[in-house]
Amino acid sequence: MPSRPNHPLPPADAPPGAAAPLWRSRRLWHPIGYTFTGLWMLGVLFVTGGNSRHPLFDYIFAVPLVAWILGLVVSFLVKRRIANS
Repeated sequence: MPSRPNHPLPPADAPPGAAAPLWRSRRLWHPIGYTFTGLWMLGVLFVTGGNSRHPLFDYIFAVPLVAWILGLVVSFLVKRRIANS
């Protein structure tokens, strides 16, 4: 089974060998997601003082998980829309 490329495909109307725009690259969005996840977890730990009984602590993993899932859904919808245009 061939592996998926680590970079997105260029737009359909681009000349052969052209690179895809940066906003479509995983090299941009993965570090943003990792940074958001880390900052969220550190923020929750800072606000709650590490107290796992604090109500905000219930969301320490849920918020980043929802954000990653939403990112996947948006990515799928954008790819589908670009393919249909």
